[in-house]
Amino acid sequence: MSYFGFAYPHKGMEALFEIADPKRDRLVLICVLQESDPYHRLILDKCRDAPWDGKVSVTGVLPAEEIARVLSASDAVVLPFTGGGGDWNSSLQAAAAQGVFLVTTSSTEEGYDAKRNVHYCPPGDISCMRAALESRIGHRVEPAGEANREWARIAEAHLRVYGELLA
Repeated sequence: MSYFGFAYPHKGMEALFEIADPKRDRLVLICVLQESDPYHRLILDKCRDAPWDGKVSVTGVLPAEEIARVLSASDAVVLPFTGGGGDWNSSLQAAAAQGVFLVTTSSTEEGYDAKRNVHYCPPGDISCMRAALESRIGHRVEPAGEANREWARIAEAHLRVYGELLA
């Protein structure tokens, strides 16, 4: 199971450790986490503590093509945004373009969208996200073709911003 995007409190990353099953899942966090940032340290502590110790990989900055490969190889991508996601969210779009099953939150969408292979849950509803993940983990649809290339360009821009913020 993967997460992709910036690591800010409104992204809800800490929920990943409640949504995923440490007996079944490995977490791949495609993001930058630094000990010096209090929120990042919270996430890193969860990575190091039982039952997740040894079951989480933090990739740091990756080239866009590698991000696409990791996302497409994932059994699922979970984006538990605390305020809900939407079509404007580049992480959500990049993950959906890979054809991998995606669990996210929304204030306007609800349930499973078979065409996009996305299950929308209310923000903060851990049990909905956990049940959605369990119901379709590993389910794939045909990747979005040209959209993959477009979202790869968006992912590259996303990573440039990472680099600028960390510089």
